[in-house]
This record gives sequence, structure tokens and C-alpha cells, in this order.
Amino acid sequence: MRSKSEDGEKGILDNMKLTVIHKDIQEDVQAFVADACLSYKEIVPEVYGKLAKGLKDSLDSKFKPGWNVIVGENYTGSCSVAKNHFLEISICNIHVLVFKSQR
Repeated sequence: MRSKSEDGEKGILDNMKLTVIHKDIQEDVQAFVADACLSYKEIVPEVYGKLAKGLKDSLDSKFKPGWNVIVGENYTGSCSVAKNHFLEISICNIHVLVFKSQR
């Protein structure tokens, strides 16, 4: 973890803790999602939609279409997911759910 960047500013990882809650996904996809989430300097309600759409578009482009992304503090739902295509992480107490539905 960085404490200071070369220009003296705090690094984006200094105040962000990413926790994997549930996973049934390939490591490269998990790493891609984690990197994308950590690239945001702050994750606040105003950027939830932008993060979800950007992450979905990036996943569709890199790992074939069909991804779904939900970002938020509190939500509920039910769905069937494709095997090896489910990830739930928490970053700064915000949940990011990434999955592909079964066809």
C-alpha cells in the first residue's frame, strides 16, 4: 500500500479497503473488477451509476457481452447466475455485484 505518491498526495488506496464477500469467478476477471473500482478516487452515490455502467461496458468488451453490474449501499434482488461468473465485493462500505445471468 502506498502512503504518498511522488507528488506528495495520498494514494487512492490509502483510504480504500476492498473486501471480497462472495466469489465464483476467474482470477483475471476479479483482478480487472478490483482495479477498475480502485481507479475511482472516491466512491460516492453520485458516481455509482457511472461506475456500474463503465464497469459493465469494460467487462462486455474484454470478457464477452452479458455482464451485469450493481453498485450501491443497500439493495436486494434475486437472479440465476452463470457458473464461474459471480463476484461480490465491498469497497469503502459500498457493494459491487458483478455477474452474468444464465441463458
